[in-house]
Amino acid sequence: IDAVAIPVGAPHTKNAHIFIDFLLRPDISAQITNRSMIATMVVDSKLHIRGDVLANKIIFPNDDVLNKLFFCSPVLGESGSKYERIRARIWAMLKISKTPEEARKYKVIFAKFLDAAATVGERNEERTAAAAVGERNEDAVDGKLDEESACGRS
Repeated sequence: IDAVAIPVGAPHTKNAHIFIDFLLRPDISAQITNRSMIATMVVDSKLHIRGDVLANKIIFPNDDVLNKLFFCSPVLGESGSKYERIRARIWAMLKISKTPEEARKYKVIFAKFLDAAATVGERNEERTAAAAVGERNEDAVDGKLDEESACGRS
């Protein structure tokens, strides 16, 4: 998440607000997107974004992809700490994968992890997300579940 903030006690808050307003101008936001290749939430900026950038489905996914996205509510307390440690560890392994096969394995594990954590939250069970993930990740690593079932889509 990219964000701009004004620290408490900043000496020139008026200038900070002017700068933030500048960054949120559609033409400026488009320039930032054209150079950084990171999507903008300033809707009117799309009129100023280069065609090749707008056509890049990694930067601006189509509706089919957007409809598959979901929000993971944070897990609080001790379970939340375990959840975050495991999530960060799996995500790091995915990012440093050396082969497409290795990356796919960690994508499946990551999807199963998110699914397991959501299942724990929905059922309001006493077990922790970490325990649920351990059970499901063994199946993912052993190849017992395909990607569709790992993501809860089967």
